Formats: sequence, C-alpha cells, structure tokens
Amino acid sequence: MKSVSYTINNVLDACNKEDGLWIGNTRKGIEVSKKKEIEELFRLIISGSNVLNNLLVLEIDQPCIARKFIAEYKSHLEINSFFQERNSQKTLLLCNGQSLQDIYIGLKGSYDRYELYFNLISSYDHNSEVTNKFKFLPFPYIEETGIWIKAKDLINSEINSDKIIKKIRNKIPENVISKKYDLIKANIQSFINGFSIKKNAHIKIINVNN
Repeated sequence: MKSVSYTINNVLDACNKEDGLWIGNTRKGIEVSKKKEIEELFRLIISGSNVLNNLLVLEIDQPCIARKFIAEYKSHLEINSFFQERNSQKTLLLCNGQSLQDIYIGLKGSYDRYELYFNLISSYDHNSEVTNKFKFLPFPYIEETGIWIKAKDLINSEINSDKIIKKIRNKIPENVISKKYDLIKANIQSFINGFSIKKNAHIKIINVNN
C-alpha cells in the first residue's frame, strides 16, 4: 500500500481516463448527495476542511466491474446501471469517497440541469448581506448582478487570482470590481487554494495483484 496526496483538480483530471480513476462496485456504494449538501461541501473545501482525507483506491491489472464518474446528474438516474466490465490493462477503483463524485458534478457537469455557481462577493461574516458562497442555479442562468460565476470557470491551469480576474472581468460589472476587488480576489484565492494548489486529496492505493 502506498499513500499519496494530490490537488483536487489533479484527481478530477484522472477520473474516467483509460488508466485513470473509476468507481468500484462496493457493497455500500457511492451515491450522489443533495444539491444543498454539495453546496456545503464546496464551502467546507475553500474554508480549509479536508473532506478527501482518506480515499481508498484499488489498483487492478485484470478485468473488473466499475462505473464512470457521472458529470450530468439527474435525480431519476439509476446509478447502478452505469456499472460495466472493464478490460483495461490497469484500472484504479475508488472504493469510498462520495464527496469526490459530488465534486465532479459541481466542477465538470450539472445537477438536474442546475450548474454550480460561486459568489464572488460572499463573506464569512454573518453580518454581511451575502454569506452563501455556492449555489446550484438553473441552466441557462442569466447573471445580472455580476457576482455569481460558474465554479467550473475557475478550474484551469491558472493559479494567480489577479490573472483569473482579468480573464473573467467581462462577466463582472466594473462598479462591482472597483468596489469589491479585494474581496473578489480573496474569494478566488480561497477557491484556487482549495482546488488547485493545496494537495488536500489524500489517497491510499492498494495493488491487489501483489
């Protein structure tokens, strides 16, 4: 057994790849949480909580039963119907970690055609007008205030908050940027720290062939 740590973004990039990470057909099963629970999960991540602290992965070099990580989730889906036999030379099977499936939906897909948005001017201060950091909003969502942005738009190779603001500047009203720049920058930095900088996905890998 070996223990490794990656950024959440690195782990997501490995999901559903031919020799990457798939979901195993375990007794307990890995389901999908409710929208409110996923919103809270994302809030916990950017606040520094280690929600992926003990992922167990089996490395298998023979045919096995697995399913892909679901991106476009709908409430009526029968998740067990996605399991199929894989004949890859190597498969990494996730045996626990429902949170990773939830994160995959939030950053790679949608939930009943609702996409996850991040509030750029939200605050940890409960006296603030805006404390709700993440929210699933209907697709297509027309943003009129300029304070909500798709969480998936912040996941890329860029980890500098100032450069990210430049890239999304056309989506934010200038008066919001001028008044709230420091808060926007701090929120974006918290986001990229949680998903793209900190190695906060801790994985134990067991090679079942040894």
